[in-house]
Amino acid sequence: MSQKTSEILSWQEYGPEIIKALNLKQTTKGEWHGPCPECGGTDRFWINEFKGELYTHCRQCHDFTAIKDKLRDARLLPEWPPENQPKISASIEPYHVRKGIDLNLGECSLSGEQLIVQIKDIITGEERGTQTITNGSKLFSKGMAKEGSGTFVGPHTSTLL
Repeated sequence: MSQKTSEILSWQEYGPEIIKALNLKQTTKGEWHGPCPECGGTDRFWINEFKGELYTHCRQCHDFTAIKDKLRDARLLPEWPPENQPKISASIEPYHVRKGIDLNLGECSLSGEQLIVQIKDIITGEERGTQTITNGSKLFSKGMAKEGSGTFVGPHTSTLL
């Protein structure tokens, strides 16, 4: 991309005001949850601080532009000329890319934006079901026996999903 890199939004400057204005509740160290300012999804929206930067995400609508606009309209973020809009960091990189999972190895596949992982008995190798992973959730096949199950991902790895 040949655009000038945008300024990253400072957590210290904007995070505390957003938490207060949206009445977000801290759920884990450094992460606050509440209704999404765009779609209203209950407890699907979160913000956090990473290396001094403001990160946002909604596990329901994933509409980062609209969320940024709502925060700007509520005067929780500054107004910018279109060409100089700062970047709000967002967890939009696919899960398999963030985790370095090679989809060519056969145990994992993509279905749209969902990563489908084949889950097996780690002793016998018998298939037990699947785990579906999106950026916001991990779901096992209904009724699947999870104890003693997993999938090693990659050649000669100790990474077990």
